[in-house]
Amino acid sequence: MVRSILWVVNVPLPEYSHMVGLKVCNFGGWLLNASSYLSKSSGFRLSISFPDYSLKPGETKIVVGEHITYYAFGKFDIKDHTIVNDVIRDSKADVVHVFGTELEHSYSFSLESRKLNIESVVSIQGLVSVISKHVSTRVPKIMQFPFTFRSLIRGDSINGLRALYSRRGEYEKNTLRLSGNVIGRTDWDKACVELINPQANYFHVNETLRPTFYEKLWDIDLVQKRSIFVSQGNMPFKGLNVVLEAMALLTGKYPDLRLYLAGTDPTRSKCKLKYVTMTSYGAYLDWLISKLNIRSNVVFLGNISESDYVDRLTRSHVFVSASSIENSPNSVCEAMLVGTPVISSFVGGVSSLCEHKKSAMLYQHNAEYMLANYISEVFENDDLALSLSYHAKEKAKVTHDIPRNGADLIEVYETILRN
Repeated sequence: MVRSILWVVNVPLPEYSHMVGLKVCNFGGWLLNASSYLSKSSGFRLSISFPDYSLKPGETKIVVGEHITYYAFGKFDIKDHTIVNDVIRDSKADVVHVFGTELEHSYSFSLESRKLNIESVVSIQGLVSVISKHVSTRVPKIMQFPFTFRSLIRGDSINGLRALYSRRGEYEKNTLRLSGNVIGRTDWDKACVELINPQANYFHVNETLRPTFYEKLWDIDLVQKRSIFVSQGNMPFKGLNVVLEAMALLTGKYPDLRLYLAGTDPTRSKCKLKYVTMTSYGAYLDWLISKLNIRSNVVFLGNISESDYVDRLTRSHVFVSASSIENSPNSVCEAMLVGTPVISSFVGGVSSLCEHKKSAMLYQHNAEYMLANYISEVFENDDLALSLSYHAKEKAKVTHDIPRNGADLIEVYETILRN
């Protein structure tokens, strides 16, 4: 018997984007290996649904790929479940698998699955209801209010984001209460789920990463010495301001220190009046860079391709994750898999991924002086860098094993359907 699985994700997959002429999204690449494994497994048929904001509100589009059928939808009224109902029925889903709880459509699919008496399971990514409590680190309170034109209009100051995450968090909690099945991978997400829905069946399934990261390896003889790589910094909880403060403690010792930052440049203004189009957090970062006199040490790479990303990662002396909260950050996992030495804040589920002083260096998230100390230790000690690299790769090979994780996911579906 062939079982039909409907995935609900937050971004279009590359095959769909190529088929309809959309620019391929840089996010969600980790879905590629996992979807490929499942779609080619005997006994399962995979469909994937996601928002496509190029579509008109209320519009849907069905695209049939080589092994996967895609159901795209434009914006819709969260109270109107017609689109969600149509997608679930048309896909003939036996199980609806919702990836992430941070957006409101996750709630709609979970609710409609229950109404239709179809089994559902929710995979934890981040938890906005918890992130709302940890939106920023070491940002002065006055800087958390909207003080740029953009943040006044869009409400995306730190306080505005805190309120947004809190509102979305209510839908998130309801999503987790609706589904009796939850997939997670860290002690942190298990604890959070148990607090929200103690009756939920919790399944541990590790994540499969983007294909390129299984093919490249870090080599200490090829790195740019005294270079730091950070995967993104436009959101306050990612802690870029802490990295900048740590850098200021190091530039006297390492004048050639370089920070390479991927993703949107939060300090870039689209008009001559600098603080009109920046977020308040971006404006704070811009002010901080000037105050610390480190502008020549910071390189914003912008939204780079996957190949350029892994190239910069493997050429960096160290990778830093400075978030005030995370579950299992893919950026840390990817750095571990290629072997770039990792320094990470000790938050959320990070300790489920790596061990302090063995496969990573972990520091208190608001202690910029400890981050600076560990960066210096890795710079000065090649044996430490090589040891961290080796143990991280060995750990990540197990955690992100494609066949094993694919088999574990199939076992979850079979268990849900049996029960």
